[in-house]
Amino acid sequence: MIIGDLDIIIEQQPPSDVRTRTPNDRRTFNSVIRVVGDLAKNKVGGVLAQLAYANSTTERPSQFILGGNKIGVIGKDGKVAFDSLSMTEASTKHRENEFCLEYVLISEDNRIYTTPNGPFIKRSRPFYAYSNQKVLSRRRNVTLRTLSSNRGTTLGGDQMHVVGSPFIRCNSLKCIFHTPHGDVAASNIELYSESVLFFTLPPYPIPPGFNSPEGTELPVQVVITNDGRNFSNPLSFTYIYENTHQKRLRSRF
Repeated sequence: MIIGDLDIIIEQQPPSDVRTRTPNDRRTFNSVIRVVGDLAKNKVGGVLAQLAYANSTTERPSQFILGGNKIGVIGKDGKVAFDSLSMTEASTKHRENEFCLEYVLISEDNRIYTTPNGPFIKRSRPFYAYSNQKVLSRRRNVTLRTLSSNRGTTLGGDQMHVVGSPFIRCNSLKCIFHTPHGDVAASNIELYSESVLFFTLPPYPIPPGFNSPEGTELPVQVVITNDGRNFSNPLSFTYIYENTHQKRLRSRF
C-alpha cells in the first residue's frame, strides 16, 4: 500500500504510430516518466512498463509483443527513461486495436504497489503499431465522396450513410459533425464495407439561449476518422432548426 503522496508524470509519451521491428531492424521507440513523492518512505525500487490495449482494461495482449528493457531504474531526480522499447506485432493482428503503455510502480523487493482501487498504474496515450508504411497511409488518408442526404433536422435521428474510402473496422472509427457550437459524433456506426458507412444523425448541439426562427439553416461539415487523429476531407451538411420547446407548448392546446 502506498504511504503518503506518490505519482507518475509522463514527460515523453510514446509516438502515436510505432513501426514493428524486423529481424534486421529493431525500430525502437522511447518514453520518459518521472516519479514524484516520497520514494524513500515507500521504498520504490523502479517502474515496470507493460503493454495494454488502449480501449480495454480487462482484455490484454501478450507481453512478449513488447520488446526491450521494460524495467526502469529511477534516477536521483525521479526520472525513468525507457529508450529501447519495440513492438513485434502490428495492430492489424489485434483487430486494429491501438496499444498503450502502463507504467507500474514496483518496490525494492519487486512487489507491485496498490491503492484501495487496485494496482497503482498510469497509462500512456494510445499508439498504433504498423508493419508497413502503406498500412499507415491507408489508415490515415480517408477520402469522402458523398452523403446519402445533405439536410436534416436539428433533432437528429435520421438514418444516413456516407460513401468514401477506406473505412477501417476499429474502435476509433468515427463520423464527426463540425458545428459552430462544437463537434458532435454520429451514433450507431455500422461499417457496411470499406467504402460505405451507415450511422445515425446526431442532434445539433443547441447552446443555451439559442434564439432563431423555425427552419433556420445551420451549415456544418462532416468528416470521418479511422484513428481519431487524422481526418478526411469535409462534406457539407445543413441542419434545419426545429424548436422542440415550441412544439411541446403547441401540443398542449
